Amino acid sequence: YQRRVRGHNSIAMAEKKRLVVLGGGISGIFITTTLEKDKKSPFEVIMVDSKDFCEYTPGVPRALIQPERSAFLRVKHERQVKSYVTGRVVEVTPTEVVLQDGKRIQFDYLVICSGSSYPSISGRNLKKSAMTEESKEDDSKSHQVKNDKKSESDSGSESDSDSDSDSDSDSKTKKDPEKEKLEGNFKASTKLFIDSETRGRAIELEAKLLEQASSVIVIGGGPVGVELATEIIDRFPTKKISLIHSRPTLLERYTKKAQVHAHKFLQTRGCRLFLNTRVTEVKQQDGKFKVTTSDKEDLVADRVYFCAGSIANTSFMKKNFSSHLDSNQRIKVNEYFQLVGVNNIFAIGDCCGTNEEKTAYCASEHAKLLVENLKKLVTKKPMKKWTLLPMPPAIMIISLGVDHSMLIFKSNLPSTGAFASNLKSKFETGTIKKWNQEKSLLRDWNKDLRNVIKNAKKNAGVTFAEEPDEELSAQDQKDLEQFSWNANS
Repeated sequence: YQRRVRGHNSIAMAEKKRLVVLGGGISGIFITTTLEKDKKSPFEVIMVDSKDFCEYTPGVPRALIQPERSAFLRVKHERQVKSYVTGRVVEVTPTEVVLQDGKRIQFDYLVICSGSSYPSISGRNLKKSAMTEESKEDDSKSHQVKNDKKSESDSGSESDSDSDSDSDSDSKTKKDPEKEKLEGNFKASTKLFIDSETRGRAIELEAKLLEQASSVIVIGGGPVGVELATEIIDRFPTKKISLIHSRPTLLERYTKKAQVHAHKFLQTRGCRLFLNTRVTEVKQQDGKFKVTTSDKEDLVADRVYFCAGSIANTSFMKKNFSSHLDSNQRIKVNEYFQLVGVNNIFAIGDCCGTNEEKTAYCASEHAKLLVENLKKLVTKKPMKKWTLLPMPPAIMIISLGVDHSMLIFKSNLPSTGAFASNLKSKFETGTIKKWNQEKSLLRDWNKDLRNVIKNAKKNAGVTFAEEPDEELSAQDQKDLEQFSWNANS
């Protein structure tokens, strides 16, 4: 394997415990860089990732309508991590991590933050029964969607070391490795090593296909599906957009006011909503996709995006730790994020089985507590227990295009306008800036996008009946300032 080392801490490596971190997403980067910067850290840290970059995944839906901003979302590991290995993890033993090329990395402690993947239909075949948000994620009976494509693993929200792709080994279709690197809409491939430039080309390719499409279907009415649908309809107001969701309402885990607002926002912009409807089959024929629903209705579109229910990237655990996986293939952990009965292996973020909303903010909070507990474990001090985050989250911002967002705070919807949009943009920029992004890329990308959208609507002669945005009250502003959160929300 390739290991990049940019120096080491002042304590001799021989005196340190080796900590291997699987995943170079938000939580993996936080743990690795925090401990590398700590001169008193008792660990020699090695991060393992199938990519050479970290990607701010929450920003990818907007990059599909503004591909030039995708470079801003990615930061190469070499800019912030001292020691990392590039390679795909295929097995974890009680003492080693095994890479696809057969190399082994021994550890004293292991942190798994391998994230999750989205099935993303526009591409190669996949037979997977857990492909729905709609599925195990919401304690609902899963179904099989045929002729589908698995998106590639989470390279941003805590992603990475592996893509849970057992079904790919069952495929008899010979795959083109270079083509596979360009597949995937939201998350970079973890099946093969992928560099930042290749990821950029993949987003540019998908953005071009989206721009050329006259019709689009979005499957899933949770935060990701709602955000993607509104981004597309904001940038391309004349496209035919349909959104299919298995629940009676959009954003079913959130406040009623947020559900109603998102519904009206999409409906007034011409988006066809198919609620309480499941997808039973997706077929590609004659250059288009045919989506069959539980109502026996066939919908046809040029592009289809699956935004329903993530799949945990944990296939590398099945050989030696299958009993530690729950029914959703997430890793069972105790209140310290340790595998039950295994004191030196931890799992956090999307891949662990805590009953929480799997967001970047949640993963970040996991990582912060785990760094503290790892130090306590080595020094034989009592560790701090994790307290589950509330569901729905105490705070959430859902984009509705470039100029509108919903700030959901304390189970309320105090803002739907510029304040929420600016706040989300501030978090995005703040996080990426912390990753030591190049200064030339730290700019107001939304300003450019607003001009493009304004011209697109003018040329199309499109106007929408806008409801007045709700802005933050003085009391909400005060409460928000006192709320403990970070830039990864």
